[in-house]
Amino acid sequence: MRAFLPLLVVMSLLAGDVRGAEPTSRVFVYKHSAEEPREIEVFFPPAHEPAKAKVPGMVLFHGGAWTGGTRRQFLRACEYFASRGLVTATVDYRKLTKAEARAAATGEKKRVCITDAKSAIRWFKSNATMLGIDPARVITGGGSAGGHISILATTNPGLNDPADPLDVSTSVVAYVLFNPAFTAEDQADPEIDALQHVGRNLAPAIAFFGTKDTWKPGWDAAAQKLKDVGNKTTEVQLAEGMPHGFFNKDPWQAVTLIAADRFLVRQGLLQGEPTLTAPETGERLVVTADAVKQVGPWNLTALKQTPEMRWVSQDGPVHSLLYRGEPFQGRDTEVFAFYASPATLRTAKAGERFPGVVLIHGGGGTAFAEWTWLWAKRGYAAIAMDLSGSRPNAPAFEADGTPVRNQTARSDTRTRLENGGPFHGHPEKFDSIGGDVSDDWPYHAAASVIRAHSLLRSFPEVIADRTAVTGISWGGYTTCLVASLDDRFKAAVPVYGCGFLHEGESVQKPSIDKLGDRRKEWVQAYDPSSLLLRCRIPILFVNGTNDVHYPLDSYQKSFDVVPGPKQMRIEVNMQHGHPPGWAPEEIGLFVDSFCRDEKALPVPGEIQVEGDVVRQSYSSDVPLKSAALHYTTDDGLRSSRTWKTIPAEIGTGVVTAPRPPAEANTWFLELRDERGAMVSSTIQFRR
Repeated sequence: MRAFLPLLVVMSLLAGDVRGAEPTSRVFVYKHSAEEPREIEVFFPPAHEPAKAKVPGMVLFHGGAWTGGTRRQFLRACEYFASRGLVTATVDYRKLTKAEARAAATGEKKRVCITDAKSAIRWFKSNATMLGIDPARVITGGGSAGGHISILATTNPGLNDPADPLDVSTSVVAYVLFNPAFTAEDQADPEIDALQHVGRNLAPAIAFFGTKDTWKPGWDAAAQKLKDVGNKTTEVQLAEGMPHGFFNKDPWQAVTLIAADRFLVRQGLLQGEPTLTAPETGERLVVTADAVKQVGPWNLTALKQTPEMRWVSQDGPVHSLLYRGEPFQGRDTEVFAFYASPATLRTAKAGERFPGVVLIHGGGGTAFAEWTWLWAKRGYAAIAMDLSGSRPNAPAFEADGTPVRNQTARSDTRTRLENGGPFHGHPEKFDSIGGDVSDDWPYHAAASVIRAHSLLRSFPEVIADRTAVTGISWGGYTTCLVASLDDRFKAAVPVYGCGFLHEGESVQKPSIDKLGDRRKEWVQAYDPSSLLLRCRIPILFVNGTNDVHYPLDSYQKSFDVVPGPKQMRIEVNMQHGHPPGWAPEEIGLFVDSFCRDEKALPVPGEIQVEGDVVRQSYSSDVPLKSAALHYTTDDGLRSSRTWKTIPAEIGTGVVTAPRPPAEANTWFLELRDERGAMVSSTIQFRR
């Protein structure tokens, strides 16, 4: 790693329309090239504490035809995005003089820029601890030549400075590009030709152009290639009648920064609304006609449309239907689902409308009629789909009208659909990764759930803006995906399922490890850890202390990456299964609080350990009746550890308990209100 040299500390002078405290900036030397120091100016959010915060970072590269310009071009952008919570940086890089460029070999003037840009990104990531950034969530971009440089620095494996820490990747999670300058002349040198390096897996990108920009044809060629290879994560916004460089001055500077802000919110890298004020003169960017909202392989624009459907049966309290799914093996598919509501149970008043819930089964499961019936009894319109290309037997009921328990738990109670999607075995979940996504079970599962949600919202008896989703085991895994993709839900409850399946003791880890050089691709595409950072809807994680499929450390990591409202319910020795997974009353109470405006679950605050006492603040709509601290001192597999419990005392707004013994390696607090509803603190691990 290169040593860094601080040169000065300056206070940023924010534009008047940026609200709140001002960021600070600091200049470092990230390398020497051509015997000259190369500087990077880093901007920190107000009150940023690097030791405590690991926020996304952004590195921007100025334009200037690869021979001019300075980092000051992006001072305002860096100040603004730092005020929004990113650690941002603007970079000076080596530039040949015009005379040197004329004498140099073809492409050399651009090569030296790209090499320094790669060094800057590596320096930024290598100093993540000092800067307080998450090196796995770095954004890059730039203007004109800087846009070109940022793309090549992150996609071309060559042009490295041998003095750099080459084990540090220059890959990024998103691009913000201001009329990036691509040209057909670059084709003479593959090292600087963006068309040689951009591909299907290019990170999500937003590009801004004026309609009169003479550089735009170069971008259009790159955009066509991206479209041809199946990339669907790139969007373009146009300023009517504007030339190259329009974004450098207001009003268009403010307009493009606001649009970039909203793009980063969509990627889960920022939160909330932009704090810049849109110009009163009304300038607006135009989204290109073919732009769609795409996250990974999922076309959310298409999935949010109501799918074609047909009723299979509308007899009895639980109805059945088929709806259109995603193509599989070159043919169209249908997905089977059960549907129930107070209306199908004949308990509703005429014209009554209901909140909705989408129910996702786990591995080895199917659409469960009794699950939809239980939610309909609660007052919800419920849809439960089969995610294995099959349909279960018709619902069976006891003499008293209640569903027969576990009636479709066995696989011999299901029939394969003639036009069903992929089965839900390990080959479909893991081994299919790479190439066409149409044979990937995780892709189909999340898409089928979002389509079921779109269908549910279209029913006239459903209150479309009062819907939730919950799933069990692999259904909890899918809930994590869907909660990160479909922002129309009001609440989500994954039971057992989580991300970070490629780490720790998860029983799924061996299947992921066997993928070899495709392992990283699966994690990036389908592990919830890659998507939960987008989750903004309120989410309740429900699990047990000894779950072998989704161990506590992976569970806490999944909880930690969610930027939106979140709670946790951890039960000591909770059983794993479908009925145990839909049994906890907290699931319904959590959903009720958002979809029916009922009283919320207790909300734990931060844990403080002072001497021999553990304290946790809390707020609760319903008084607490008990609290406890659970801990384990066992080593070995988490699924085999024994847990012990210490009673805690309830005070006004605070719970106190004795500190667990020094040998305790994992512990948490539990709070129960007078309804019996239980929530947990975050899991504490011995460091």
